[in-house]
Amino acid sequence: MLKNTPSQYGSLARALHWLMALLIIAMFALGFTMGIPEKGSALRALIQGSHINLGTLTFALLVLRVLWRSFNPVPVAGLSPLNARLAHWGHLLIYALLALQVLAGLAIVMTRTNPTPLWWGFELPGFGGSWHKALEEAHETLAWTLLAVLLGHVLMAVVHKLQGDASQRGMLGR
Repeated sequence: MLKNTPSQYGSLARALHWLMALLIIAMFALGFTMGIPEKGSALRALIQGSHINLGTLTFALLVLRVLWRSFNPVPVAGLSPLNARLAHWGHLLIYALLALQVLAGLAIVMTRTNPTPLWWGFELPGFGGSWHKALEEAHETLAWTLLAVLLGHVLMAVVHKLQGDASQRGMLGR
């Protein structure tokens, strides 16, 4: 089933969730290792380029996911009204942090003096600017904040699984 039901996410929502989870893990891995290779090295350029390209893909999927969520019921089976409300606000926080994170990354790229080519066949313009360092710091702070919120998300999924409630059927498809 493609669409969500009151008790379970549909196949598209689940695919977007798990694809984005993999992308976010890859983005964190690339982001945290980006500073290891020597500046100007081919390896560092590869890591940075991959991070930027996966960031643009993450943003595109985030937009698609938010649009899909807007037109489909969100399963709340197995959750109390309070937990359903907290889950709603928690998901909105994740979406907002992801959007801010990607937009901060985009702004960093645009403070470069040269355009940045993307795998998809176009370039992100480079306008230069003095905000580069501040944007990098904001991007890093957002990354740590997002990581904490995502760990809380995973922790709550584990708690609900251990409690044996039906909420885990939603994204696991069972």
